[in-house]
Formats: sequence, C-alpha cells, structure tokens
Amino acid sequence: MPDDLVLKEIRDAVIAGEIENVKELIESAPKNEIDPFRILNEGLIDGVREVGRRFEEGSFFLPDLIMAGNAMDKGSKILQKVF
Repeated sequence: MPDDLVLKEIRDAVIAGEIENVKELIESAPKNEIDPFRILNEGLIDGVREVGRRFEEGSFFLPDLIMAGNAMDKGSKILQKVF
C-alpha cells in the first residue's frame, strides 16, 4: 500500500477515534518502510488537528476530542515500540 494512503488511513482512524485501526496500521508500517516521523506528523498529529478544527467549527464535540486523543496516545505508544 502506498505511504500516502497508509498515512491518510491513520489520520482518518484518529479522527474517527478508532484505536484498534490506528494500532493495526502503525504495526504494519515497518513492512511498508514508512518513516516514523511521517506517521507521527502526517498521520497522528494531522488527525488530531483536524478534530480540533471540527471542534472549533462546532461539528465535533468533547467526546470526539477524547476519542481522538486516546487514539493518538495509543498510536504514539505503539509507534515507540515498533520503531
């Protein structure tokens, strides 16, 4: 799978608060030889930024922020273990 697609899937999973999907995608990243800094910046952080933007505009609410934060937290912990 191309890097950009994997990073978009990680970003989308963070936005949706899908912790298990974030975990699976990050665990598969070494096979795809994706730079861990890209995973962090273009996947996890971009996802949380988008959730913050949606929260500010009123289309996301506090539970959405919490779920995205939990997904990013789990993803960053897995990223540290995998790389």
